[in-house]
Amino acid sequence: MTVAELNERADLNEEARQLATPDMPVRTYVEQLAKTGLHRAAISALLQLLPKPDAIAWGLESVRKVEPATAKPKASDVLAAVDAWLEDPTDERRRAALAAAEQAGVGSPAGCLGLAVFLCGGSLAPPHVNPGPEPAPYLYAKAIGGAMAMAAVQEPVKAPEYLRLFVDRGFEWASRRKIWEEEK
Repeated sequence: MTVAELNERADLNEEARQLATPDMPVRTYVEQLAKTGLHRAAISALLQLLPKPDAIAWGLESVRKVEPATAKPKASDVLAAVDAWLEDPTDERRRAALAAAEQAGVGSPAGCLGLAVFLCGGSLAPPHVNPGPEPAPYLYAKAIGGAMAMAAVQEPVKAPEYLRLFVDRGFEWASRRKIWEEEK
């Protein structure tokens, strides 16, 4: 994937795009986003690069680091549904994550993460009707990024610290999954 393709997938803002240069390696670009304090852009980029289960797991880990995000009503039900999907990513568990997210509210960090699981693939139609369209590719990653951003701002004073922590962990996930090796 090129930096230009990453910018399109992640829908990064103009400030982030200005850091890109022709032929810049993706890793260098994402590192530059982080170094210049564009943590939300770095998170969005990393989420586009990680495999779906890893992106969901990183989002889950991040939301759980912010106590007020997990204290929201029904948040624990959503997080348990996300855990269940990560353990066994069936369509039934994907739909259960959405149901839990709807109960908690998709405008909450946990609810947005449950929505992200639903957007990982499979029909968007209810299970009792003919299969419908699948979610747009990489839409799940945008939902995960939203969940992480919402979690971080639950404690506004600590939000920059949380975002930095999330980015650091994202680079650990990326290294563990060796996503940078294809650039060599």
